[in-house]
Amino acid sequence: MKAELLFGTWPYLAGALFVVGSLIRFVLMRKGARANHRDLPKVPPATSGNAAWRCGVLVLLLGHLAGLLLPGQILAWNSVPLRLYVLEGIAFAAGASALAGWAGIFWRRVWRSAGQAATQLADVCFFSLLFTNLVSGLLTAIAYRWASSWGATTLAPYFSSILKALPATALPGRLPFLVQLHVFSAFVLLAVFPFTSAFLLVAAVASRAIAPIFRQARAIATGGRAALEGAVRRLDPAAWIWPEEE
Repeated sequence: MKAELLFGTWPYLAGALFVVGSLIRFVLMRKGARANHRDLPKVPPATSGNAAWRCGVLVLLLGHLAGLLLPGQILAWNSVPLRLYVLEGIAFAAGASALAGWAGIFWRRVWRSAGQAATQLADVCFFSLLFTNLVSGLLTAIAYRWASSWGATTLAPYFSSILKALPATALPGRLPFLVQLHVFSAFVLLAVFPFTSAFLLVAAVASRAIAPIFRQARAIATGGRAALEGAVRRLDPAAWIWPEEE
């Protein structure tokens, strides 16, 4: 029952919270909610910081995505011991770098933030969960070596089963507590992220990126409607059914 709840039900609830929360925050931004815009200049906690922090987080995200989406390629790479050592070393260094930058960012950007109370609370929760996720990941790497290999044979199939709406909860349910904590906290991070100040920055960048596409689509739609109205006027049968008297 515990595994079913944590790894069978919660991932879908987290995904729903992420989608709904993202839509709500994005709509509020688009409507120009002043409170959100006041927070925006003060909110780069998840994307600011030194280069080591940014590189560490980016490498971790790309590495985890590769392990979940390309497990066969990861196992093929790890079949050569030297390449396995290199991959594990890079992953551990990235995790250590991200953890080292966490404290400074938490203090400067979150704890001393002066934004809305609700956003501050979400930021504190998010970064506390991020700390849990980073620490559990590093401890897992130390206690249970070669995570990139056994993760490709256990966590990647579990992730695939979630996407197929047939969660194989037995796979993470048999893993050590540290691994379960790492997986569960990742889903909680996904659920909390839309309510943080960092999401406002991501949404603003995404909005600016897709704005030209919407403008072009609107122009095409307007031109198409004008062409359709012209065609309707030209083909209007009223001109020959009820000709005007001259």
